[in-house]
Amino acid sequence: MSNFPSLAHEITRCRQLLQLSQPRLAQLMNLKTHRLSDLEKARSIPSDAEATRIRRQLTQILHEASWMVRPSSPALALDPRLRPLRGQGIAC
Repeated sequence: MSNFPSLAHEITRCRQLLQLSQPRLAQLMNLKTHRLSDLEKARSIPSDAEATRIRRQLTQILHEASWMVRPSSPALALDPRLRPLRGQGIAC
């Protein structure tokens, strides 16, 4: 048994942390919704290359989102540069 969470668990954790739907996360990751669903429900086993790519994408998405949710700067929430991201459902 491996020492790291399963890919299915990582996908679920990412979606829950960011409060994203499967279709939205699939869009961010350039996957078809049914493919993401199959991976998240462990109905399909990805190749090693695909698993590595998906883990890298999840890490990047979480990293990019983390600065947006920090309450360290109230002015950041009002920053007009975030408008396009809000429109895409990425930023709050």
